[in-house]
Amino acid sequence: MEVPNWLRVVFLILSLLSFQPQIARLYHRRDSAGISLYYVLFNLIIATELFSISFFHIANNRYGGTDSFVHDPPSFGDLLNLAQFTVVWMAWVIILALCIIYSHTTSNQPNPSLIISIYISFLLISIIPLFTDALFADTTDPYHKWTLGFFSAVHMLFINPGVFLLSFLAIGAQAKEILHRHHNNEGVGALSLPGLAVQTLLFALLAVTWSGRLVFHWDNVPVESRINWSVFVFWFQSVGFVLFDYGVFAIGQGVLLSLALRHQAVALTGGNTWPAIFFQSDGEGHTVNAGERAPLLG
Repeated sequence: MEVPNWLRVVFLILSLLSFQPQIARLYHRRDSAGISLYYVLFNLIIATELFSISFFHIANNRYGGTDSFVHDPPSFGDLLNLAQFTVVWMAWVIILALCIIYSHTTSNQPNPSLIISIYISFLLISIIPLFTDALFADTTDPYHKWTLGFFSAVHMLFINPGVFLLSFLAIGAQAKEILHRHHNNEGVGALSLPGLAVQTLLFALLAVTWSGRLVFHWDNVPVESRINWSVFVFWFQSVGFVLFDYGVFAIGQGVLLSLALRHQAVALTGGNTWPAIFFQSDGEGHTVNAGERAPLLG
């Protein structure tokens, strides 16, 4: 069943708000300790790839037509999908920028210059070629569609599967950071527990609803062939990767939340989990409520 546009707008707003606790916590603390730069980088690459594919279908492939992902021609709902991918992409860009600005050199964190270099390298094979093509390419050139086909094939067959694996590496990188800080009795640092809690629920819901937001012509697939490995692979390469990326992200945020709560000092809340989420202790004599920092009385 297709998701109505009004609900897409609601999801768009909620997605934007779900990143607010983490962005606010970084800004108010002026410190990114406790957040793995690899965790942010890998999630940013995933968000960049999803934006790139949506932008490709709507802007670059607008004259060639499409049989999946978006309608032909693209509908207003497809534009809202692109806005959804854009919001998540830009939110991770802001988080990475804040993490680098407020980063400290530690033995368990990579050099920020390396992180920036890796991301710029990824931009060279994703967004930059698409923006260049959209602005300057001659769409009447008969070879233009071959260029678009090559870009689509490379991303569908190679880059998308690789990016999907980054979801698991992101979880592992942040889990390692949480355990490292627990070993040193340092708390969760700049990691926002409210942000993790909200995104666990929201992105799980988004993962389910993407099947009603993206175009895949199941009516062209014989009923007897729908439960078939080759059909599943084609569906995954065409649209399914979005559902899986969002689903793994939701599960990952939940795992990280559980791990952080397990090692979070909750003495101020009597060991109660929910107050520990929404009234964080930063390990420096302060509690933080949804990204705001205030000194303890007494």
